[in-house]
Amino acid sequence: MKETKLSFIAVITLISLTIAFIFVITLSLNTNNAVAKNGIPTQNVYLPKIMRDFNAEWTPIPTQSPAVTPTPTSSLTLTPTPSPSSSPSTTPTVTSTPSITPTPTATPCGSLSGIISHDTDLVENCDYLVTGNVLVQSGVTLRVGAGDRILFDGLYYIKVDGTILAEGVDSRRIIFTSHQTNPAPGDWIGIRLTGSTQSVISFSTIEYAGGTGTIIPGALNLSGGPHLVDNAVIQQNQRYPLVLGNGNNTVQNSILINNDISGELISIEGGIGTTTFINNTLISNTASTIIAVTKDGGTHQLKDNNFESNMAYQSIVYVESADVEIYGNSFIDNIAGPNNGSGIVKIQNSPISSTISCNLFTGNQATGQPPQPGGVIYIMFNNGNVFVTNNTILPGLGDYDITVGSGEETSINATENYWATSDPNNISERIYDFFDDFNLVEVIFNPFLLVPPSCAPIKDQ
Repeated sequence: MKETKLSFIAVITLISLTIAFIFVITLSLNTNNAVAKNGIPTQNVYLPKIMRDFNAEWTPIPTQSPAVTPTPTSSLTLTPTPSPSSSPSTTPTVTSTPSITPTPTATPCGSLSGIISHDTDLVENCDYLVTGNVLVQSGVTLRVGAGDRILFDGLYYIKVDGTILAEGVDSRRIIFTSHQTNPAPGDWIGIRLTGSTQSVISFSTIEYAGGTGTIIPGALNLSGGPHLVDNAVIQQNQRYPLVLGNGNNTVQNSILINNDISGELISIEGGIGTTTFINNTLISNTASTIIAVTKDGGTHQLKDNNFESNMAYQSIVYVESADVEIYGNSFIDNIAGPNNGSGIVKIQNSPISSTISCNLFTGNQATGQPPQPGGVIYIMFNNGNVFVTNNTILPGLGDYDITVGSGEETSINATENYWATSDPNNISERIYDFFDDFNLVEVIFNPFLLVPPSCAPIKDQ
């Protein structure tokens, strides 16, 4: 009986332990179900002591948002702009599309008018409004900053008895122009240099000038000097865009384009000094004469220039009472005339000696009026002082390739030229001389070249 009682007690004890074990397991499962989202337990969960002791060192993991990879975007370069405050602001850098004539983004910086009596430096990248005539006195230097725009607000001019240094750079040219909303040729008068010290106009553009006024006409008028014009653009002007007077002046690496005038595009005049006109481009201009050389006192150089698609009522290059060296130029698709004695290059009354050598003539048209025909090269009243040699003379579209005018007393030396033919009869037909009018002299063209001279420009195919 005692054994039975003990067995009964053992069974009861075993059942109690089993129930206790199940109770513990149930609490554990309930605890796990009480865990909130993201693995963090809820705050008011009861745990048995054994479980509390086991979790004493447990630290909940903080909630984290899912990682996001930023989408790449194009970067914007910011250039700090100084401000009065200690914290600099940032302003986006903007690059403008370049044009044929780069125009800087300029800031209005003041006006110009009256007498400049002391050395003056204009701030770079600025707009200056010309509200009256300007005089730079003798002994005074005016420096124009790169990127400046000089805006003329009427028929005004700048006269320089001292020195002007307008030296831009390729990316920041200096612009002398009209201030009108709709600019037109002749809106302002021009710039006249008369000082004896060297003035420089470089990487500059002169446009919409040549208006009438009391000053000697000319969008750019040079005398005195020696002065230098380098890498300039002279365009859309009226009445003598470029005048080269007394003094030893140089114009080089420059462009004259789209000037439509009734007079001379370039006038080389006066009686003192020589002019060097080298490596320039003259294209799509209309004038009575493109270049007129009437200045005695030395041999003027027209060298390595390109004359293309210009129209002249008289001549492209006209030389009278002056000595000139016309060397290494290209004359392409120009028109002269119709006028009495028109020529692409016309020389008369050369006092000592002039030469036409190593040039290219192609596609040109020179047309005269009866009784005097035109000629690509026209020579008269020179008494044998003009020499034509080592040129490439391709058939022109006008009257003749060489025309002799009246007043010559000595035959003209035109030997050693290339005519794109080996037939002397063909060459003779392209020349107007003694054999067409017995009052004229003969052009001597033999011997002639069978290949183009190496010193002349090559015609583009």
